[in-house]
Amino acid sequence: MEEDVQLYPPVLPKTGDVVNHPPHYTTGQIECLDYILDQQLNYCAGQVVKYVTRYRYKGQPVQDLQKAHFYLKRLLRDVQAEEDGSMK
Repeated sequence: MEEDVQLYPPVLPKTGDVVNHPPHYTTGQIECLDYILDQQLNYCAGQVVKYVTRYRYKGQPVQDLQKAHFYLKRLLRDVQAEEDGSMK
């Protein structure tokens, strides 16, 4: 008999402070925003971290990973342009 394998944890319930500390950003030892600020990430890098952090918990994993991919491509473009001296 095959065991039903769950690829993603269930969507976290909306409890507690969903505005200031949403559960899909507070699942580990450090809140996603605190990490982004501590590392002084720019907007695109912060968005990559945000979407990769929450993709298993928000209920739309493929969409969140697609958003992370969008921002990662933008970040890569900007970093390459900066290295080439052609930052726009």
